[in-house]
Amino acid sequence: MTSLPHGRTADHAANPGHSSIRRMTARDVEAVVALERATPEAPHWSRDDYESILATQPGPIGRAALIAESHGQLEGFAVMRHLQLPSSPGHSQQVHCELESIVVAANLRARGIGLQLMNAMLDLAASIGADRFELEVRASNQPAIRLYKRVGLTLQGRRPNYYSDPTDDAVLMAKILNPAMQETPSTDDRK
Repeated sequence: MTSLPHGRTADHAANPGHSSIRRMTARDVEAVVALERATPEAPHWSRDDYESILATQPGPIGRAALIAESHGQLEGFAVMRHLQLPSSPGHSQQVHCELESIVVAANLRARGIGLQLMNAMLDLAASIGADRFELEVRASNQPAIRLYKRVGLTLQGRRPNYYSDPTDDAVLMAKILNPAMQETPSTDDRK
């Protein structure tokens, strides 16, 4: 059974149709790279990029990766980056997390694996003290946008023509994990 933050486990063997979610290890890198290469819409990183995630040390910038598996077979993975922002007068230090990649095998999509990975990533972000979780997604990727809304992310903006091959806008989405860090509107913005 794999431990996740807050004593939760991600072993769903007793619940058929659910994957086990755990941290990526060195033995997973080959399968992660193969799945990424088989997924044209995924960001394409080198093997060294994935291995460097495993070498991430505590500090102001880091990365973490989770995998979904069933019966020892990789079903999907997700990678996030976390960044500690320096404190400023009147503001405490903040930690922001950004989902850099989430991939589910094409033949296993729409089975809840992406939802499991997202919930586990949000739990992981909260466990490291993140105040905010954000991502960008192709505007044309409506299934992903629905998934992100389902786990509580909201639309924050749009970057026109951000993606290429094919050209597409990026939709920016975020979720506040620490309500105390939520910005309050200035008096000029209040109606």
